[in-house]
Amino acid sequence: DDGICDNWTIWAQDGNMNAVKYTPEGYPCYVSGGKINIGEMGNYPSGANPFVPFHMAVYDASGTNGMPGQQIGESVEVTASDYGWVEFSFPDLIEITDGNFYLVHIQGGNSPDAAGVCVDETDPQLRSYARFVTGSGPWIPASGNFMIRALVYGEGGPLTMDASPLQPEEIT
Repeated sequence: DDGICDNWTIWAQDGNMNAVKYTPEGYPCYVSGGKINIGEMGNYPSGANPFVPFHMAVYDASGTNGMPGQQIGESVEVTASDYGWVEFSFPDLIEITDGNFYLVHIQGGNSPDAAGVCVDETDPQLRSYARFVTGSGPWIPASGNFMIRALVYGEGGPLTMDASPLQPEEIT
């Protein structure tokens, strides 16, 4: 995403999912957390509470046609305290040994009392997917780019000049 929220989306019911696919530059890759843009006050109707806990999780790409398959590691419960970008960290580093992975937003709460997600529509990368879990739906491509970013350690992450351990790299 380019960091600009062109659109915004929210599910009617909790438990539904939004995901973004990532391809590490090398392996192993360790996901430590990330951030999600839940939008601004103007995205929500008057009286709504977007500060309801939701979950973020990492999934492998073992689903049908490379879609999200199995959850890897523990999810983390996130409660935003303000609008815009909300950072989160997983309890432990989540190792990716090969292939793609997904960061998945699992909505908590029912609309309008739930955190939505911003969508960048400037240059769609075709890496965003949605799943209507409560309607038993499959993963489907979403239009635009969900504004969900991964924070990873591994090859491709910047090294310090003294060859100390790898530093995290934000993947957008």
